[in-house]
Amino acid sequence: MSKFFGAVLGLLYNLALIFLIPILTVLVGAMTGYVTHWAMPDTFTLWQTWTNMQGFEPWQIGAGLGFVGSFFRSVR
Repeated sequence: MSKFFGAVLGLLYNLALIFLIPILTVLVGAMTGYVTHWAMPDTFTLWQTWTNMQGFEPWQIGAGLGFVGSFFRSVR
């Protein structure tokens, strides 16, 4: 019986990580985008113009990059 419960707990732990890691990386990415714009506003605005992303807020760009980056790490 204890091996069964250990397997179920291991499965639930892995499923929780699969869902939580992308959410956490979105939050970290959003914070990183905000701090980057705060620390280097001219450079960030120039990068936005260069990539044609003027309509997005810095935290939105960071959140998007964090979301995509979370899947690059989890597929190794």
